[in-house]
Amino acid sequence: MTEQANRAVSVDPIRIGKIGYTNVWPIFWNFPPSEMDASCQVITQTPALINRELIAGSLDIAVISSYAYAQHADKLLILPNLSISSKHAVGSVLLFSKRPLTDSLPQTIALTSSSATSVHLLQIVMQRKFAHTPQYVSMHPDLNTMLQACDAALLIGDDAIRASLNPAFNSLHLTDLAQLWREWTGFGMTFALWVVREDWAARNAEKVMFVYNALMAAKNHIYPISGAILNEAIHQVGGSIAYWQSYYQQLNYDFTLTEQQGLRQYFALAHELGFLGRVPELRLWQHPY
Repeated sequence: MTEQANRAVSVDPIRIGKIGYTNVWPIFWNFPPSEMDASCQVITQTPALINRELIAGSLDIAVISSYAYAQHADKLLILPNLSISSKHAVGSVLLFSKRPLTDSLPQTIALTSSSATSVHLLQIVMQRKFAHTPQYVSMHPDLNTMLQACDAALLIGDDAIRASLNPAFNSLHLTDLAQLWREWTGFGMTFALWVVREDWAARNAEKVMFVYNALMAAKNHIYPISGAILNEAIHQVGGSIAYWQSYYQQLNYDFTLTEQQGLRQYFALAHELGFLGRVPELRLWQHPY
């Protein structure tokens, strides 16, 4: 990047939204790099808040839920080759139920209030795979409270991981929604995308490229997962080195044609069931140089 471009980037900090979950750590661990510290302001929030602030214009670039992209695809561009996906199980989008789904489908399900992608994935699977429409209740993600009110509960992210590691919940039955989606459709599942506001990108092409190149550099050095990440995950969430090594191996940060095909299928089913008004295009940001 030219000296002039570096000066332009540093004038107004680029506001970047980061989901506050361990699944984004491998990319964000060394981001922004030292040469970008003065140019970027990274804001960490729940997926729901990041989605809201990006659309409101309080953020410029963010990793957001796939469903939020679908709702606002006319205003957003996807940064290519970046996502939070899984090809099979994901380990952090879990339905906790009192009985196995093979024995009895839950009549009431408590839904986490943290993200819309997983909530609608559950509803799609229940309605289309099982031909079942339970009563849904949106609740704060506390498993004890959720299961006092309902037969099953959906948790995502670190809330799901903590609960799955808690011996107090060993009697519950866990269903990994990404694995269930894979078994049913044959596709992997893309839970989140890195996006930029289209209006901001049109005015700030060099800034977008500046951030995108740094994100791709971080992604290209993800594996092997550093011991610092694994130890911090244990410190903050629990588990063991082996657990976190396995967890990160399940995640996929690509957004190739394979991930795009699976996401289109998710959007198509969400539209068929009336959750989305239309099937959105996957609008990719074009590298200007």
